[in-house]
Amino acid sequence: MPEVLILPEIHNTVITPPKKLKVVLVGLCSYRNFPVRVMHPMLEKIPGVEVHSIFVKEFEGRLYHQLTEKEKKYFCDLIQRFEPDLVAFSVLYPFFPITKTLMKLIKQVAPSAHILLGGHHPTTCPELCVKQAPEADILCVGEGDYAIVKLVEALRDNKPYHNIENLWVRHNGTVVQNQRGALLEDLDSLPFPAYSKDEFYFIDKNTLSQHDPLPQYKDLYVMGSRGCPFLCTFCGNTVLRGDFKGLGKFIRRRSVDSLLAEIKEHLSLPNNKTQFVFFFDENFSLEMDWLDEFCTKYKKEIGLPFQVSYNPHRLGPELIEKLVDAGLDSLRIGIQTGSDFIRRKVYNRPGKNSDLIEITRNSAKHNISMRHDIILDNPYETEEHIKEAIDLLLQLPKASHTDLYSLQYYPNFPLTKKALEDKIIPPLEEISDEDIEKTSTDVAYVPFLFPFTQKQWLQNTLWLIKGDHVSHKLVKYAAFGNSFGSKICLQYMNLKAVLLGKIVGDGGLVDKYPWLMFTIKGLAFIIKGDFKGFWKRVERRLALKRDFAFAQSFEKGKGPGIKSVMPWSRHYQSS
Repeated sequence: MPEVLILPEIHNTVITPPKKLKVVLVGLCSYRNFPVRVMHPMLEKIPGVEVHSIFVKEFEGRLYHQLTEKEKKYFCDLIQRFEPDLVAFSVLYPFFPITKTLMKLIKQVAPSAHILLGGHHPTTCPELCVKQAPEADILCVGEGDYAIVKLVEALRDNKPYHNIENLWVRHNGTVVQNQRGALLEDLDSLPFPAYSKDEFYFIDKNTLSQHDPLPQYKDLYVMGSRGCPFLCTFCGNTVLRGDFKGLGKFIRRRSVDSLLAEIKEHLSLPNNKTQFVFFFDENFSLEMDWLDEFCTKYKKEIGLPFQVSYNPHRLGPELIEKLVDAGLDSLRIGIQTGSDFIRRKVYNRPGKNSDLIEITRNSAKHNISMRHDIILDNPYETEEHIKEAIDLLLQLPKASHTDLYSLQYYPNFPLTKKALEDKIIPPLEEISDEDIEKTSTDVAYVPFLFPFTQKQWLQNTLWLIKGDHVSHKLVKYAAFGNSFGSKICLQYMNLKAVLLGKIVGDGGLVDKYPWLMFTIKGLAFIIKGDFKGFWKRVERRLALKRDFAFAQSFEKGKGPGIKSVMPWSRHYQSS
């Protein structure tokens, strides 16, 4: 008799799959946010982990706008929908108040979620963050590329995470301060920034969208290195260099093949409209072997025009010619001031005005456009220093473009410490959130009538020069003359700058109402009789509107249920 195998009775049991650890990454005030776009693919590769990324607010030009109540609601709706175990922020000091607002909202709608703060501000000011952000459970005080991976794996496996390098952790009423770990040496080991992920969400201008607009931007930003060789007193790299001393090589660079592979991957995205590459490094490479390889391969494999940044005293004619042959279209030069004395003694920055003038003239021979940065509202500058800046700009070709910024004070920066010692600014503990927010909203220089001093009048004159709103002949007469007539002219230019600033300056009417500039430029075409140019402009605007129109909305019942159409952006208005 054959053996009978008796099987156990099978019940209709529903097997529940193991719950995934849910992580939400939050990028603030920039859709280009490199940390979030790189961290997302790193974390989504970890088994048992579900990742979503929320980009809150996009900057326009050099302007940042605060959160509206509607945007806060969208953020809360997403957090409630995702039910995250961990919410991680990438934080710069100007956006610390926004971060605190969002953390409080998270604690209201998802009180069990762990909150991690990473980025430049927690790294350089961990004690301040511990004191001023009680909602933060964890701080990343160093490079977070793999610290967050270890944290996520520990949370997933329900293991202790209080001893992970680069993390400060609130635990049993204290803050466990782990040591900083070694700097990441192999930047090629990191994934490329992610784009157009189904798990990406964008909140701005009272809209919520899953449509990633970056592939339709004409300019692609690529970060090829970390660190900077200089020790400028106004720059965060100077603080990081001190904090990371002894942890490894501070200046690190990706390989040429890695850079080109990232660009190629981005160009292959659907509906990609990239026409220009902006290498976002603090200073593009000076290593000649690396540059030779880059110039040869970039020209052959990519071929798009590109922009790089350099300090003027490190940039010679031979290097310019090499980059031009590879496709260099524009140079960004941070001169910061028109005074060699202020640049050297206050900013601790190399370079002279004569270097800049020589480079600008050499670049003009190759039809390279130049962009310069100048910082104003510096209490250590005098009227004579501003006159030096005016004299410098008057010597540069009109094809050069100058961006003017208002000096801001960030915690632990050397220039901030000097201003504190000289009692120019109050102690950081006394600075309100409103004042912190001004370090983002007031970063672009805007002409003001007050203080009613000659230094202010001269700064406003600089703004007119950079916008080509005044003749150089009149500037020379007004700024450098001593007659009664020159003083009247200086007042005229001062008032003109203030009035024009209200219209075309950063935050002016044109920024608030983009259609205004479109209308003005359209009328200019009509007045000149250039109807063909006018129609091309209309077609371009209609095309941009169509691009945004396929922004995705949430499925009914799974989200806020809004139609998500992103408004026009200044990135497109330049076209």
